[in-house]
Amino acid sequence: MTVTPSLTSLSAGAQSIIAAEVLNADGTPATGQTVTFTTSPSNSGAANPTPGSSLTNADGKAFATYTAGNLLPGTTVFDVVTASVTGAAGDAAGDVIITRTAAAGTGGLTMTVTPSLTSLSAGSQSIIAAKVLNADGTPATGQTVTFTTSPSNSGAANPTPASSPTNADGMAFATYTAGTNSPGSIVFDVVTASVTGAADSAIITRTAVVGTGNQLAFTAAPTTLPATGGNSILTATVTAENGSPVVGVTVTFSILLGPGTITDPLGVSAATLPVVTDTNGIAWVVFTGLASPGDTAIQASITGRNKALIISW
Repeated sequence: MTVTPSLTSLSAGAQSIIAAEVLNADGTPATGQTVTFTTSPSNSGAANPTPGSSLTNADGKAFATYTAGNLLPGTTVFDVVTASVTGAAGDAAGDVIITRTAAAGTGGLTMTVTPSLTSLSAGSQSIIAAKVLNADGTPATGQTVTFTTSPSNSGAANPTPASSPTNADGMAFATYTAGTNSPGSIVFDVVTASVTGAADSAIITRTAVVGTGNQLAFTAAPTTLPATGGNSILTATVTAENGSPVVGVTVTFSILLGPGTITDPLGVSAATLPVVTDTNGIAWVVFTGLASPGDTAIQASITGRNKALIISW
């Protein structure tokens, strides 16, 4: 099944023709197949395409019309249109993501979502940063942002925490962990952050597994510092598939977002630091928070793996 829209980005009320092509196993058109069209999730409030189902023609193609909804008019949102078929030859389905653009001149809150990584392997993590602004462009503090993953083709759960209040900069953070479904395929997840009256989404690519490799764990002690700042020990542990420690692997620690510094065991401070694992497979740095409250996202990465966490104070 291949799904192709005539438009992938459109405003509220505009329409896109959804073409679904169904082929037999030998590559010939599958005629007379009933294709069902749905819109889920429908962040714009769009109904299912019309007609809800249609027969494939002599070219194996069926068509329906998607009409963009008008929910959250001041925000760019993403809808997912799915075409599916069930037949004697087997089941098939395909998805396409359609962007419903924001209307110009709409007041109220606005939301922008930025992932630290948009392409990552199964089990790897991306920090999802949601920024909420008032109509005049000032940070909207104290807003409860809810984070969800839908569709989750990789099997990823909702980001954690599932909700978080915006700080003085209008920012809220959560951690997305890529799932392990269909490990040999590239799949796409959509992460959405929302508050009452505004939402935004980001598409994350879960890459296919290529061979096997070392595993990475990443922890902080503590994850919450006093309001006046302080230190936290960040520890990355690298193990082989059998769980034994791996010596001599370079772990790269990076500050992705927010204030503060990291310092390696030699006393070197920088925004990005490489540290080699010891005989226990461990590499570590010290994070130092500033005197004023904040939130900082930090990543540890090795070849083919990365983990991330958030420190608050």
